[in-house]
This record gives sequence, C-alpha cells and structure tokens, in this order.
Amino acid sequence: MRIIITLLLFLLAKSITAQDAALLQEADNSYRKQDWKSAIATYQKITEVNPYNGRYWYRLAFVALKTGQYDIAIRAGEKASTLYFLPGNAMYNLACAYALDGQTEKALDWLEKAYDNDFNELHNIINDEDLKTLHDTPRFKNLTGRTQTTFASREEGWRYDLQYLIHIFEKYHVNIFHDITPTAWQQACEKLYQSIPSMTDYEITLAMTKLVAMINDGHTNMFPYSNGKMNRLPIEPYLFQDGLFVKSAAPAYKHLIGKKIISIGGISANDLLAKSYEYIGNDNEWQNKMMGPLLLQTGEFYCTQGNIKDCKNIPVILQDHNEKTTQVILETMPWKLDNHSEMLNPSKKDWVYDNATATNPLPLYLQHPEKNYWMHIMEEQQLLYFQFNQVVNQFNHAENKVGETIEAFSKRLEQTIADKPIEALVIDIRNNTGGNGFLALPIIKTIIKSDKINQRGKLFIITGRRTFSAAMEFACKLELWTNAMFIGEPTGSSPINYGEHNPIMLPYSGLMASYSSRYFQHGYSSKDNRPFIAPDIAAELHSSDYFNNIDPAMDAIIKYLKK
Repeated sequence: MRIIITLLLFLLAKSITAQDAALLQEADNSYRKQDWKSAIATYQKITEVNPYNGRYWYRLAFVALKTGQYDIAIRAGEKASTLYFLPGNAMYNLACAYALDGQTEKALDWLEKAYDNDFNELHNIINDEDLKTLHDTPRFKNLTGRTQTTFASREEGWRYDLQYLIHIFEKYHVNIFHDITPTAWQQACEKLYQSIPSMTDYEITLAMTKLVAMINDGHTNMFPYSNGKMNRLPIEPYLFQDGLFVKSAAPAYKHLIGKKIISIGGISANDLLAKSYEYIGNDNEWQNKMMGPLLLQTGEFYCTQGNIKDCKNIPVILQDHNEKTTQVILETMPWKLDNHSEMLNPSKKDWVYDNATATNPLPLYLQHPEKNYWMHIMEEQQLLYFQFNQVVNQFNHAENKVGETIEAFSKRLEQTIADKPIEALVIDIRNNTGGNGFLALPIIKTIIKSDKINQRGKLFIITGRRTFSAAMEFACKLELWTNAMFIGEPTGSSPINYGEHNPIMLPYSGLMASYSSRYFQHGYSSKDNRPFIAPDIAAELHSSDYFNNIDPAMDAIIKYLKK
C-alpha cells in the first residue's frame, strides 16, 4: 500500500511539474511577443505555484504596469524587490506604478530607493511620461539635480549646466576620483566656472569636454557635437597603421578620399591627435585611436588650438600616393545627430566611401554594418563567419518590434555548426561598441558546448579599437571560457574597467554626457591590469588594405588554417 501511495505521489508531482513548465513556457512566449494580457494571466498563476522566484514577480509587475493594472503592479513589484531580483529596476517600476496611480509621495519614496540600488538612468527618468506628475515636486527636482529649467542669461545657463554636471558626476559616478584628486578636480571646475563669461559657446563646450575627460575612463565623456550646434568637416579622418587618412567624404569632397592628412588648421596630424586625446576619457590608447579622429571632424576644435579664426573654413594639407601635397579649404557643415545612439558613430548619410569602387570585392566585415549580427558560410574554406556588431536584439523598424533575438540567432548558429561541413568559426567583433552584456550569454554557451568548434585553431575572434563595453565583456568571457585565438587589433577597452553608459542632458545647452556607474572585473583575476586583450596574431589595417578592400585579419586566419 505504501509503495502504491508513493508511486501516485511521484506521478502527481511529475504531472504538476510538467504543467508548471508548460505554463512557464506560455508566459515567457507571451512576454517575448509583448502580449501583455496573456502574460499577466499566466504569471499570476505561476507566482501562486512558485512564490519564491523574484523573476516571476518582476515580470508580473512589469506586464501589470503595461496593462494599467497598478494594484497588481504594486503588489508584485514590492514582492520582487524583497526577493532582490533586479532591485533597482523593480523599485523604479514601482515608482512608475505609484505615480500613475496618483500616489505621489510613495512614488518618490520608491524612486529614491531605486537610486540607492543603482538605478540612476537620469535621462530616462527625466523623460519618462510615467513620472510626469512628479516633475514639479521639490523632491523630484532635488533627486534629479534639475532644480532650474529657465535662465535669465547665457552666463547663468552655462554656469548652471556646469554645476549640474558636477553635481551628477560627483553623486552618481561609481568612483569619480579613481584617476584625479579631488583638489585637482575642484580647481579645474572653479577655473572653468569663473571663465565662462569671457568664453564663446563652443569654447565652453570644448572646455567642459576636456574637464570631463580628466576623470579618465572610457564610459565617462562629453559629446561636444551632441546638441547639433557644432559644425563638422566634410571629411572623415581615420587613423590607419600608416597614418591619418581621409576615409570618406561628403559628395563634393569625394576627390579627397584616400589622401593622407598632413595637417589641419596649420597643426600636424600627429600633434592634432595628441591634442584630441586630452578631450577623451579612455580605457586605453586604442579607444583614443577610435575617438580622436571623431573629434577631429569638429570645425570649432581648430579655433581653440591654433591661429584659426574662421571655424567654418578650415585649411587642410593633404598628400596623395605619389607624395604630392595640396592645400584645400574645407567648408564645414552643420553636425546633426539623428538620435543619441549615434554619439559614438555619427551618421554620414549619402557620404562617399572610395573603397566601394576597388577592384576587389567588398570584404565581409564591411558588407552589413546595419545588422547587429549575421553569418555567412565560406564554403571553399569550410569556414563560418559570424559578425557581431552590437550586443542588442535585431529590431524590425518597419514593424516597430524586435526581430530575431540573439537567443534565437544563437540556436540557429548552433544548428549551422552542427549540420554544415564547417571546420572553423570566426566571430568578428571589431566594430562592436557594446549593448547589453547579458544578451550575449546564449552565444557564449553555444560556443562552449561545441566540441567541434571550441578548439585551439578552430575558433577565432577578430577584435579592434571599437571592441568596447558589452563587446569587451563578451571578449573577456570568450578568452576565459573557450579556446579562442584573437586576431586583429587590441581591444578598445581593458578587462577591468569603469562602465555602464549613463547619459545625461544638460538643461541649458542640450549637450549630452555620460558617466560610469559600475566597476567591472572581467579579467582572469582582480589584478588583471592589462590595458587590453592583445591579439594572438596582430593584423592592423593599413590604408592600402582598406582602399583596396583587403581584410588583413581574415587573411591571417585563412593563412593560419592553410598551415
């Protein structure tokens, strides 16, 4: 009799477990499809069966908030926060729920708690419509630091922006004095504050950019062109292995593409690059090589460095492949950003790239810069090429929804590796500036469990100066957990770094800045003080490589495989 009862209990437990698993799958599918009404019903059932998992309460609170059921959102959110699942996010969602429910003081209580638990996305908080009812309260103004939005004079506005930036950085940067003393910082801030009345707008902008760079980490920067009030050169400089060249240009200046830059504004290219690095917070020299040429596109930069008085007409001396030099006057153009995500890679719509007319076919790494991830089988080499450009899910702009997720792509990648006659895998992250590091985990798991690919000499990672932030985290995990070989340039960040992109907009000028709110240790130990992940095989890009559509990194991999 005891055996029969035990067997029945075992079968009953199995059936309940299977039912719960199906329910969980149904809830997760509804969540992914943004079918909030279905998701709320299933997550309510799941939290009844399993009240211990904070993730389920968090999702229930989120979908309840999406459907306007604020009582459920509040109850579930408070449960998620006590279980400490994404506590900062859970508390922020609670603040939104209370604000939408008209409970202002409780909303502010939870917003302050969210701040204390590392949710300090100021730009989102200030612009979140859910919190609109809080905007005029003294507590909200004090919390966000935005106590003033109208200004009696230009001087008052700029000084307020400077004080606002100082307040936010000193309060929310994870360790603002990791590379500068408080005395040096305060003296620099006071000097700029006193100088504002005698400076032009662009001088103040660049001086603030230089001030922020003194903090000296890669996620803490000011973007001087972010408010659309600067002007840009009609050329894009790029620092190749053999010097600074014009990589692309506006159509009227396409004849300058491929020429070496000798000087701009009467200052040599090398000196300009050195000067530009003073305006860039960086993790290492390779991040400088990425960001320096970007700053050199700013016309007003030259009016702060030499004898140039006309910021809209900049003299440039160029040299062709026959070493013949010419001087041209470049007329600057307004520098507009389509959106704030372009701050690290501003749009150059309708510009000309001369390498597109090279006799060699366009190399793989330049074929689909608009895709976050994609793959291609090189049948002759039995090689699978996978380019990973951003650690974010694909987004279908036409339908305004998420397309193929990284998780779904990783399953397709796993199937391709298993089913196709592939002898090696290349993961190209040389142009990946980051995203959400958590999203990359399915790809890492796919690589780790593939005995076919996870071998020395069969797994290659191409890195470069733009390998940064979440892409740097991805590279570190592959270095630690797989048998990958690294090819190309050193990474644009270090294994241990200050990170998280936390944008803020200055109220008067509209300029964007960002500060680091976390300290990451992705290296082999807490003492991993390497400035970057070095390539096993160095393959830097020479100007002749780029303009002739040659990829030295892929060439190095193919040559290695042949041997």
